[in-house]
Amino acid sequence: MRINATLYIVFIFIVLQTNRINADETGYVNRITVTQGDSLKLYISTKNDPFTLTIYKYESTDELIQTFENISGGERVLPDSSYYYGCNWPLSFVIVIPDNWHPGVYYASFPTSVGTKSVVFFVRSKNPGSYSKILYLASANTWEAYNPYGGKSIYDYNSTNDMRSYKVSFLRPGRAYDGFPEFSNELPIMLWLCNNNINVEYAVNYDLYSNPELLTNYNILIIGGHSEYWAYPERIEVQNFEKAGGNVIILSGNTLWWQVRYENDGNTLVCYKDQALDPLTGVQDSFVTVNWRMPPVNDPENKMTGLSFIAAGYVNDDSLLPRSAGWGGYSVINHHNWVYSGTNLMDGDQFGYADSIVGDETDGALFKWENGIPLLTGGDGSPVNYRVLGISPAYSDWGFTPDPYAMMGIFHIPSGGSVFNAATIFWSNGFNHNYYVQKITHNVIDKFEQNRFPPDIVNWTPYNIDTEFIHNENEAINNRDFLITKPQNINFSIHTEDPYNKSVSYKWQINGQNLSGEDSVNSINTNVFPKGRKFNIITSLAYNEVDTSKISWNFFTTQLAIYSEPATEIKVNSLYFYRINVFNYYKDTLIFKVNGPSWLSINNSGELSGTPLTTGQYFITITVTNRHNQSDSQTFSINVDPLLSVKSNISSLPSSYKLEQNFPNPFNPTTTIGYSLPYESNVRLLVYNLIGKKVGEIISRVENAGNYNIIYNAAGLSSGIYFYTLEANSTDGKENFKETKKFIVLK
Repeated sequence: MRINATLYIVFIFIVLQTNRINADETGYVNRITVTQGDSLKLYISTKNDPFTLTIYKYESTDELIQTFENISGGERVLPDSSYYYGCNWPLSFVIVIPDNWHPGVYYASFPTSVGTKSVVFFVRSKNPGSYSKILYLASANTWEAYNPYGGKSIYDYNSTNDMRSYKVSFLRPGRAYDGFPEFSNELPIMLWLCNNNINVEYAVNYDLYSNPELLTNYNILIIGGHSEYWAYPERIEVQNFEKAGGNVIILSGNTLWWQVRYENDGNTLVCYKDQALDPLTGVQDSFVTVNWRMPPVNDPENKMTGLSFIAAGYVNDDSLLPRSAGWGGYSVINHHNWVYSGTNLMDGDQFGYADSIVGDETDGALFKWENGIPLLTGGDGSPVNYRVLGISPAYSDWGFTPDPYAMMGIFHIPSGGSVFNAATIFWSNGFNHNYYVQKITHNVIDKFEQNRFPPDIVNWTPYNIDTEFIHNENEAINNRDFLITKPQNINFSIHTEDPYNKSVSYKWQINGQNLSGEDSVNSINTNVFPKGRKFNIITSLAYNEVDTSKISWNFFTTQLAIYSEPATEIKVNSLYFYRINVFNYYKDTLIFKVNGPSWLSINNSGELSGTPLTTGQYFITITVTNRHNQSDSQTFSINVDPLLSVKSNISSLPSSYKLEQNFPNPFNPTTTIGYSLPYESNVRLLVYNLIGKKVGEIISRVENAGNYNIIYNAAGLSSGIYFYTLEANSTDGKENFKETKKFIVLK
């Protein structure tokens, strides 16, 4: 049948117009990362015409950067198949990024008829690595894979007609804005880094693809959120970075699960998820978009990350191990590891449950329990030197392992870098107010910046195997607490593995005092029952050329005893947090009470917390009682504001700048540093390690003329030699002073 040409054209026009509906009032950018000096293109749909565009930088309090007015607005249409081809909206505005816009996370805010909306983008330095040697890799590929804007994503469940697309466009709204689940999962990490003055530079997956040399400018790579989708060149770049000595911090779960490709100059994400559908199968098998460990790729992801989603699975995912039934936290393993420094957590303790930090997709490995410690078998390709530091049962039904577990931990690459893996998407939940998550992350960043690692203590004797009910399951946990009622000698030994494959030396102590004649041996026999104490601590220190590890055994003469050494110093208006450790022979319920200032409280887990609003010295008494009517108490004091300098001798102003030698020296963990200022000055007091890398900033502010003393707490530093530098510049600009002295931290 012949159709009139004019009628046919009209028919096609009507069909096309039917498929072009008004879009939401929203927006997108041409690239989510933009370099200083380059142009950022914005495409905005809003009924406001004209409208004002406001640029902010994410900070503790968002910083207003710039405002652009009288921009032409208008509501845009949503073309058919925009999920595939992109929206192709008219260009709304172009920003040339000034050099004084520091690297960071920004958002462009604009008004709509339903309220203010925004689009997120990252500013990168034109000289990578000049602002920071830490690169944060945002998981933009995952954001886009889950993005259903325009009708489809890479997933059936949120696609029209429950049929996914194999290709999705980056040139559409929805991949990055506050409220979009995948981006919102990473934002707490970014804000925490900013609030803790940890400078980082930012990139997304495609930046590694388009700039293969990018990682050579950095020492540390942080991978955040839900980093599920990776292209082959991106993975190779990270693996080469690790082999070359780069350190990787994975604050993600379900990491490196699917391989993807790009088309259209990086603007289209491709993931078939089935080798039978991918046209590269049999043509270029290493680039086929399936799970990395599946044929025809056959390259398990745990070679880079240490772990895999296939060996763990789901936690707190709807009905799968839900929080309401007690799931969602980690149980501590190997608490002697430096990762737990300052937490006071012990093996078997749980943390993060209140914030559901474990879930909803987690990573693990094949392992076996040996003497109450999970050890990787390597049967799935995971590195056997991966040290498990936290565990949580997980759910999976694919039969890879009968015992799926999420496994937070760390491993060292031979002659290369180190990798910490939080192994959970929800690790970011802890960055709002979970002390343990934040302290552990800070410890990892600090240690990775120092790049000096102690020997790993991998097994030891003696030990108890305690069966504890953890996350609704009975687990055999290695325990080094003992009840002892009469004097006796006990044999102690430890086995270590050095990350540098160098020799390891040893030292033994009892109650902090060195045992003479016992240096450089990994085993001793000693009496553990000195008189007149309710508990005694035997400690073994293992040290290489750069750092020290230690492990302790506790021997109690009573069935209930507090054995903490609470932190005694805090800055005013800062959160005080400390966990009280108790030997509880009967393992019954404990009741904690605190007698002290009104700002300090204690919970049923023995966690002290509070925020002092005024300076001073506060005396604290902790009392613990068990169900057998036994009790114990501990009294200590907290000095508020010890980290701020204290001016003295105000009536006698100094005539010159001066930096005093600290006292005591060596010290552990606090020392006093004195200095003199003849004029009102901008003052910085900094700490550097032996290779000249800054590891601490004690003060940075304007101070009046005078003599000062400051108490410095080096609890976050390892044993070793450090240098502290006073930089003082008079506020009138006429006088400049700089002096450096050495101190020794001895732990």
